[in-house]
Order: sequence, then C-alpha cells, then structure tokens
Amino acid sequence: MCDDSAFESLHMRMSHFHDHFKKQFKEIYRDADKDRKSHSSYLSTALSFVQTIHMHHDIEEQAVFPVLAKRMPAFRDDHPQEHKRMAAALDGYEKYVRACLKDQDKYNPLEMRRVMDEFKEPLFTHMDAEVESLKGHNMKKYWTKEEIKRF
Repeated sequence: MCDDSAFESLHMRMSHFHDHFKKQFKEIYRDADKDRKSHSSYLSTALSFVQTIHMHHDIEEQAVFPVLAKRMPAFRDDHPQEHKRMAAALDGYEKYVRACLKDQDKYNPLEMRRVMDEFKEPLFTHMDAEVESLKGHNMKKYWTKEEIKRF
C-alpha cells in the first residue's frame, strides 16, 4: 500500500485555516452582547477577522486557484464565484465594524449579529466546499504525487 499523505497536504493546510476562521466567527458572534466598558478591543478583533478573510481570499485567487484551476473545474468555476457572492456581505460587515470603531455609540449587538448572519452561511458553505475539493481522493484525480509535493 502506498503512502497517500501527500495528496492530503493541501486539504489539511486549508482545513487548518478554515477551522480557525470558523472559530473566530463563532467567538465574535458569541461575544457580540458581552458587557464591556469599551467595544474597542472587540471591534478591532472583528475588523482583523474580516481583513484576514480578505487577505486569505486574495492569496487564493492570485496564487492557489490559478494553479488548481488548470485541472480542477471547481477552482475555475465554483470557488471564485463563491468569493464574489460573499464579497458584498463581507464588505457590509467591515463597513459596520469600521463605523462602530469610529463611534462606539453606534454599536448594537443585535445589528452586529444581523450583519454577521448575512455572510455566515455562504462563508461556512464555501469553506467546507473548498476543503472537500482538496481532499486526497479528489486531488488524486488531477495531480501526481510529485506535482502535489511542489505545491
């Protein structure tokens, strides 16, 4: 039996990032109505979260998707479209967080959760779909072990 761990490498790396994003989302959502003297630290964390998601997507679109898309239709058709569908909701979230950082009196935990609800399902579904696309059994259909090791 041959060792197929190389085929799981991208799946495992992407899972790590996406699990971290899900955990952050859940913590920010949970803490939306936490009693605090100032929302500054919380809102800075919320802003950092969306900035990191944007950076992650930029890296995927510029460095990862173009390579995978040469052979894997999901990275040419599906996953880039998922990024586009999420963009408006992520931008709305970022705009709200930035406005609240400028004027903390604008912060409302119910509004924060409403804004987050707008992108939760598309974000989580997208992250799960990307990870599924990168599972070893799927990667084997398109790449050799030697090619995978170069990623």
